[in-house]
Amino acid sequence: MEYRHFIFRDSQGNRFEYYTYGPENGYPVLYMHGAVPMPFSKSLLAIVQKHNLYLITILRPGYGSSSRLNHRSVYGYTLKLEEFISHLQLKRFDVLGLSAGSPYCYALAAAYPQLVDGVNICAGIPLVNNKEIYRMNARQERFLFFLSRHLPPYVIGKYGVKAIEAGERKKGWKDTEDGESMDSIFQKYVYPNWYGLGQSTNLQYKNWGFAASLLQKKIYIYHSRDDEMIPFEIALKSSRLLKSCELFEYEKEEHSSERLLKNAIINIAGRL
Repeated sequence: MEYRHFIFRDSQGNRFEYYTYGPENGYPVLYMHGAVPMPFSKSLLAIVQKHNLYLITILRPGYGSSSRLNHRSVYGYTLKLEEFISHLQLKRFDVLGLSAGSPYCYALAAAYPQLVDGVNICAGIPLVNNKEIYRMNARQERFLFFLSRHLPPYVIGKYGVKAIEAGERKKGWKDTEDGESMDSIFQKYVYPNWYGLGQSTNLQYKNWGFAASLLQKKIYIYHSRDDEMIPFEIALKSSRLLKSCELFEYEKEEHSSERLLKNAIINIAGRL
């Protein structure tokens, strides 16, 4: 199943690059990517097709061809998506977020409670602005949070991208199932514009602009006990701070495991 690629321009002339998968008359799922926008594998897309889901992947500001936007919070960005959501004629949809995309899923539920049905979080950034959550992190992690809040997005992006690339190369820097190289993915979506990653990282550690603990929507968190980036105990604590949350635990799965996304998609379809 091939993706469909689009550029939407709002009334202010801002560009929003996005991709869609699955039947357009299927149930919509708005997907928020992680630090690096990785394409969905063939097996994941087969599940999307099988369950009649319409998956929409939007590239956040500064990624790919999406315009840089001036917003001071995660919530502020989601308010700028009103015309995009109207353009797609979304009347009811789920949000699905991986890792760094997760704060934007919470924010979408806060900004559009009449439209968002379920919030699905895979290996997600926890409620880092909560004091209890913040204190659970190691001292070096708290120092990185501090830097991420205060350094300019360009600086965060420049060094953040290099760190992510180095980590991926260490793991093997494998091509995707479709044969697209990691070099190509980084060149298309991340380089030479580092601002997207920098701004996203900067905002995820600042006040999100709303209180996630007050959300009324059902939230589903998928997290591995062996997540090497976000300790399970922190995800567990975050789940207990949310009003209506179900936590799915996994073992022997690394951060950004495809298994988490697979089960989240299947569970979305099962609730329809």
